[in-house]
Amino acid sequence: MDIPSKDFDSPTAGNCALKIEDEKVEMTSLSKLTGFPIDYIKKELVLDQEEVTMTQLREQMMVFLNSNFEDIFKDVED
Repeated sequence: MDIPSKDFDSPTAGNCALKIEDEKVEMTSLSKLTGFPIDYIKKELVLDQEEVTMTQLREQMMVFLNSNFEDIFKDVED
């Protein structure tokens, strides 16, 4: 569902989903929300920035999850 925004001059006007994707997430906030240390998050998600967009964060999280699930399924198949 597309919810129009009041600012129609922006490139993402009318598309709230795009605005969320472009939002920056600070590592300190992510650390507080998850309870994991910043260094651990950066290491596991292979990130070196102090801020990432939601798109970058999702992409790196999917890489992390996929690689871990592959290991789990290998153990089950053996």
